[in-house]
Amino acid sequence: MFTDYVKIYASAGKGGNGAVSFRREKYIAAGGPDGGDGGKGGDVYFEVDPDSNTLLEFRYKKKFKAESGKNGEGARKFGKSGEDIHIKVPIGTIIKDAQTGEVLADLSEKGQVELLLKGGRGGKGNCHFATSTRQAPRFSQAGEEGEEKELILELKLLADVGLIGYPSVGKSTILSIVTAATPKIADYHFTTLEPNLGVVKAEYGDSFVIADIPGLIEGASEGTGLGIQFLRHIERTRLLLHVIDVSGSEGRNPVDDFYTINKELEKYSKKLATRKQIIVANKADIMQDENMYKELEKLAKEKNLEIFKISAATGEGIKELMAEVSRLLKTLPKEELIEITAKKKVYKLEETEPLDENVIDENAIKESKVTNENQVKESTNKYYVKVNNQANVVTIYTKDSEGNYTVPVKAMICSIGTSTPTGGKYKLNGTKHRWHTLFGHTPGTYVYGQYTTAIVGNILFHSVPYTTKGDPSSLEYLEYDKLGTKASAGCIRLTVQDAAWIYNNITTGTIVEFYYDSNPGPLGKPGAAKISGNTVCRGWDPTDSNPNNPWKNKNNTSAPAQNPTQSQNNKTNNNTEQNKNENQEGKQEETKKDNGNKQEDNKKNNINPNDAGTNKTENKTNLSNEIKNNLSNNIKGNTTNTITNIMKNTITNKLK
Repeated sequence: MFTDYVKIYASAGKGGNGAVSFRREKYIAAGGPDGGDGGKGGDVYFEVDPDSNTLLEFRYKKKFKAESGKNGEGARKFGKSGEDIHIKVPIGTIIKDAQTGEVLADLSEKGQVELLLKGGRGGKGNCHFATSTRQAPRFSQAGEEGEEKELILELKLLADVGLIGYPSVGKSTILSIVTAATPKIADYHFTTLEPNLGVVKAEYGDSFVIADIPGLIEGASEGTGLGIQFLRHIERTRLLLHVIDVSGSEGRNPVDDFYTINKELEKYSKKLATRKQIIVANKADIMQDENMYKELEKLAKEKNLEIFKISAATGEGIKELMAEVSRLLKTLPKEELIEITAKKKVYKLEETEPLDENVIDENAIKESKVTNENQVKESTNKYYVKVNNQANVVTIYTKDSEGNYTVPVKAMICSIGTSTPTGGKYKLNGTKHRWHTLFGHTPGTYVYGQYTTAIVGNILFHSVPYTTKGDPSSLEYLEYDKLGTKASAGCIRLTVQDAAWIYNNITTGTIVEFYYDSNPGPLGKPGAAKISGNTVCRGWDPTDSNPNNPWKNKNNTSAPAQNPTQSQNNKTNNNTEQNKNENQEGKQEETKKDNGNKQEDNKKNNINPNDAGTNKTENKTNLSNEIKNNLSNNIKGNTTNTITNIMKNTITNKLK
């Protein structure tokens, strides 16, 4: 049974997990980490099988899976790589992605082998994560998942010449005469139910392959008849022999037949409709009306097409026709008719699942480093990002009227780490994931980040870690409370709100500058809520816009305000220390005046300061509200020292 179209599922093997192990020897109480790496998952290959001419076997076996890699072991023993699988298909098979329709491979050459699905890389053992400050890492890297796809296998016969035309016009008879093929021949329509191939011997010149497909009829391109099922088999041909019944034995006009079939070809493929044609006027031996051939001959002249009058039954004109076919094939180029539309993935070391705890890829960092300042000036990216390692602040800049990145747009509180670059400018990698694996504490236990954006090497912008992928209620809240301090291993941790902003606005190639300074920057250092004491909302980032976030609940009186992100348009912001100091001194002076006025009021009302203790309880009750009001009125544009003085003055005044 001829089968030329099937759908299958294939998956490459998963990489093995890295091992967590420590060296144990006699007289060595606490050896270092020696966990080995996991093995690579097996790949999925497709290769041409010279002995196959149908996809029939794939109707009975539709799932293919390569072997997974083995887990690493102690003593730095690497896990065994999984076995690859080789799926054999007939020559001429097209492989497409079932979901996107992209052409992944065209196996049209003898001996051709194509790698279609890449196995996952093995995870690194804990021996890779030891540093001078982390001598006993109790975590390893999980193996990557292998690629998997639902695939369409579509067989397109490789033939030089295609026989087309209505049913029963003599295509199969011609094939049987000029080749050794033995197609079924009968005097009724749709005798041919599947394509037939034959090789024309060198009697007429060089040998060539000719294909006969089931007859086309009007409406074939919409699925009428059988021809539409097999039109794909003439897509690769260089020459079409349009066989037309010139005798009119079926009651049709030959000229009408020509136009009808070509119309169906054009509907199916405009490229196929432009293919070189020869009109083959068959059944000349039983032609009763010579005018039918003359009309067809006139049409051929108008279309600048060659026409041959033949009789497949008697052999008349066959030799001359095949000789012309052989001659034309020498002049027609062998075109690549199937275009590979899918981009082949290039696997590089830096494309490993980035891990927060991973070793820095020095090569990737070197390649992306900006060494020429003209690159900054010439950058067409909208934003420029500066990461202050000492202050734990990220500041976003955009260009001024002269094209320099001097206009501050946004400031973000963050947490950097031990492996974060302390200096230099780098072009942002730009690889993004909505949820992404960060690192593992123990084998099988990993944490994840929202809105991850790759900067350079294995350094990412991402949210504070979560224990469960896709679950925004699984935030590691104690890590969230560390925002503004050194807490990560190398990545830049942010609130969800800020990580999402970078995810949505910062594009590939954006320059990220790392520097070290006690001054947080022109927009200061935003604050962040502390959530460790809030059991109701624990596990949620207060800035997460998820509608289920309990911080958004109006009944939750513990909900903090949004992180105070400052902008260039805020008039209270001052970019110099002088302005900040003047502002601070002014606020202190106002506080002194308020204290003096209150003392005068007490005197006028004959209030003895020694009796003020009776009002302490009431004062304490209202203290929190007044502090909040003072902070709300004065927080913008003020430094931390100013805020602290406001609180001290308020408390002192109230408790006197």
